[in-house]
Amino acid sequence: MNRLWQALVWLKRCTHSRGFGVQSPTDYRFVTEVIGEKAPYYAYASIRPHDDWLQRKMGRLCLRLANHLQPHHVYDATATMADYVSAGCKKAVIDCTPPQGHVDMAILRATQPYEHLRHLMHDGSVLVCTYTHEAPQQWEKLLDDNTFNVTFDLYYCGIAIADKHRSANHYIVNF
Repeated sequence: MNRLWQALVWLKRCTHSRGFGVQSPTDYRFVTEVIGEKAPYYAYASIRPHDDWLQRKMGRLCLRLANHLQPHHVYDATATMADYVSAGCKKAVIDCTPPQGHVDMAILRATQPYEHLRHLMHDGSVLVCTYTHEAPQQWEKLLDDNTFNVTFDLYYCGIAIADKHRSANHYIVNF
């Protein structure tokens, strides 16, 4: 049944593959080179090989995000992505406790509240919301928040970027 559901989700979103519909060159590059990257990264095989397929898929996305962003301060509220993030960015300081200062990247499960992070986000900060398909109303609430103006809906997870210098865009991406 799980394979059938995956196939239906893929068919529904197949028109949003490989950056189709993304007009911004910056966002197009982000979708094709970070989110949709298919080439194996250097650390894929060595990090948590026993995770289930979805955990591994989101972890690898976090590795690619950390590699792309090179964040200094990362807040991992899920306490499951630290291995992936540290493999993507060795200099990142990863906290699993609520941070006191600014964060460059935050990882939350969709069921966890994100409101306490608003004042910690700066231009360029990225929020990764995992398991958004389990709590779509929380993801919709985040989409309505004006803190994050560029969002990527990947069905299983979502990426929200705080950048006041860019126009608001919401993209659906087949992940």
